[in-house]
Amino acid sequence: PSWVRRSRIYAGVWVFLVVAGLGAHSGYYSLRVAGQVKVLLDDLTQRVVAFERSGDVATLSGAQPWLVVEVPQLAALLSDPQVRAILPTAIRPPDADGEAAIARTALGGRLAGAAGALKLMLLQFPLWLSLGAAAAFLLAFRRRAPA
Repeated sequence: PSWVRRSRIYAGVWVFLVVAGLGAHSGYYSLRVAGQVKVLLDDLTQRVVAFERSGDVATLSGAQPWLVVEVPQLAALLSDPQVRAILPTAIRPPDADGEAAIARTALGGRLAGAAGALKLMLLQFPLWLSLGAAAAFLLAFRRRAPA
């Protein structure tokens, strides 16, 4: 009967909307958390830059509650010239030779392009997951509908 076909269509649309909504919600939540982490990382970046300029370990101490590495260990790492050479450009000291440091790594920087593509894919993951799951539910409902 036609009411069975309509109810299956409505159920399929409902499942599609629910799955898409869950995906959008998880994407929104991921963006909110990423924004909070960005604030924390910006704070740490400012502290590292201040440490690079002054050499004072006390500038790193405010980031202590959420750091995995203790402040003295972080100061020792940041004082190592090999580590300083591979820091991000925003906090790398001007005297650090980043190209030489990358050349000493196992891959020598050969996967830099692939890393950028992977980062883009990971940022879009919640969207593609929700759309794929919703499409799978719609296909499952469509195949079961009588011809």
